[in-house]
This record gives sequence, C-alpha cells and structure tokens, in this order.
Amino acid sequence: MRLLYWLAVWVFALSASAFAAPSPSPSPSPSPTPPAATGIKILDCSLEYNSFNGVAAKMHVDFMNLNAQPVTKIRFRVETGFSTFAVMDFGSFAPNLKIHHDLDPPETHVGGVHSAITGSGPRGLYCDVDAYTLSNGYTWISPRFASELQAQQQKTQ
Repeated sequence: MRLLYWLAVWVFALSASAFAAPSPSPSPSPSPTPPAATGIKILDCSLEYNSFNGVAAKMHVDFMNLNAQPVTKIRFRVETGFSTFAVMDFGSFAPNLKIHHDLDPPETHVGGVHSAITGSGPRGLYCDVDAYTLSNGYTWISPRFASELQAQQQKTQ
C-alpha cells in the first residue's frame, strides 16, 4: 500500500512539471549523451530500523550524479528480504560530487533482530534508482518502474 502511495507521489511530481509555464525554446547547443540508468551511481546504502517493531527508521545513501546537469528529484527503490518501498529525495545535486543523505523512509516493516541492514543477500538490502529529474526538466524512468506504472494505470482503468 505504501508503495502505491509513493508511486502516486512520484506521478504527481512528474505531472506537476507538465503543467508549468512553458520555458523558452533552448538555443542550439551540443547535447550531451542522453541520461540513462548510469546517470546516478549509488556508492553506499544502509537502512536503520527499530529492532523492537522492525519498522524502518532512517535510510543512509551515498550517491553521485554523473549527468552534465544538476539533478532535482531522485526516486530510490529499496528492497529488503522483507519488503520493497520507495524513498524520494529532492534538492539540487550537482554533477560529479559525492552526496550523502539521511532520508526518512515510509513506515514499513523491514527487519527482525538487528538494528541495521546493509549489503546484499536473502535478507540484505538492495538500493537502486527508479527515476530522476534533471534541472532542465528531463525525467528518466527505469524500465522496471515504467512497467509498474503502466500496470498500475491499467488496473485503475
């Protein structure tokens, strides 16, 4: 249910930019390589959670923007052995700098006995980028997230 909430938040954020005033046409300039999945590199990711109830408390992520433009929105996909959820990050993330953020994940049951999840494995943590938006308005969406959005849209029709 929370995943659907975050999907709706992301779709709303994307659609809000579609209703913004049109920007003036850009002057001709050489365009850089189109952004893709390699546009954001996750360097490290960990998740703290309350060991009493197993609910996610804080997500730590180190990443680097490899695009030529600053990134303004990032949607991280977080998978544990127990659940999958999304965490949004907003700001102005300059190219080629290591960025460390502590994010607040949705209240999701993620764990058992310990207080942190790192690494990969059956009960480990997997972090990826589902989508991001550049400062010029370009939005990249992963094929996996795009197919999930399409499936969700077909369910609601």
